[in-house]
Amino acid sequence: MRFLKILPIIAIAFLAACKSTVPQSESLLDEHISSAGEICSSSAKVPKLKYANPKEKRLYEASNQIIKGVNDMPFRDNYAAPGASSCNAMLDGDNLQLHVVTAEKKGNFLMTISNGIASCQEEYMDHNEKQLAKICNEIQRDSTKSNVKCADNIITYIFNKRFDDIDNNDLLDQINYSICPDLMRQFTHYLAYKIYYDLEEKLQRDWKHPSGPCPCGVYIDALSCDIQLNEETIKLKTLTVYQKEEIELTISKGNAIMQEYLKGFDNAEISKICSNYKSDSTKSHVECSDNIITHSLNYDFNNIDIHYMNKELKMICDEFTSTTITPCNSNCKPRSNETPSPSLIDDL
Repeated sequence: MRFLKILPIIAIAFLAACKSTVPQSESLLDEHISSAGEICSSSAKVPKLKYANPKEKRLYEASNQIIKGVNDMPFRDNYAAPGASSCNAMLDGDNLQLHVVTAEKKGNFLMTISNGIASCQEEYMDHNEKQLAKICNEIQRDSTKSNVKCADNIITYIFNKRFDDIDNNDLLDQINYSICPDLMRQFTHYLAYKIYYDLEEKLQRDWKHPSGPCPCGVYIDALSCDIQLNEETIKLKTLTVYQKEEIELTISKGNAIMQEYLKGFDNAEISKICSNYKSDSTKSHVECSDNIITHSLNYDFNNIDIHYMNKELKMICDEFTSTTITPCNSNCKPRSNETPSPSLIDDL
């Protein structure tokens, strides 16, 4: 699978799931690691980073600890992607408070730093008793945490590493200008992946391949794919190789609406597609009229960085249009019996 040659920010997320010997003191924010496989390898060597002074190094160490604390949550039972759908921090007197809602709103991460002690609370949604027991056990075995208490879907603990040597104002700035934006970009990247996979499935409907030897060069590519950013609205338009389907995606005000113009499908095919969409939990507000199907994507687009999403979608368009298109003119058959291509997450 192609698509996005692993952005450095995703390396942050995958390190949270790895059982490697990479020291936590190395800054995740500054690492440029080529692949997730490198990260998870116990033999991977992370280069030593240079800091302007010990204070700066300690600040980055604290940042890594916080990011890992947030990203550990979804990776404990693989329910969601890394990152945050919202991230907010504030100073309350001498106390620093951080509240993060994880991707897809499956969990809440609350941290309060008071008198140098970082107390954390993890709240899990949609988890059964067995899952919560497993999560509790993992946190209890984590040598970086202590005083672990588990009650229903809420787990509390403190970080063993104290924060006495960090000024809360400096850490607040670090959270606002680095930690929260990084977590939000991870989630934005995840949403872009979801859009990619949704578009890929639609492009596959139009893809034909030879039943035997044939000099064809058509895979999941699009004949065209264009992106426009107008203030806080993104519009993506793509046309499938055989021009049987035109797709328009509009992301604006926290919503992502997709409209499909099915030009090369008969009424029975359109009716089947419409029925499948209505039973798809990732889609809502499905409307079918003649050869036009409109639906919303059931993901949280409320707090994404629209400019970062625009950049991600441009990369997707580049991938869909990067191969020279050579439509197959003979000995071809629809892809209806083909196995869908593997998920992008397998590549990360």
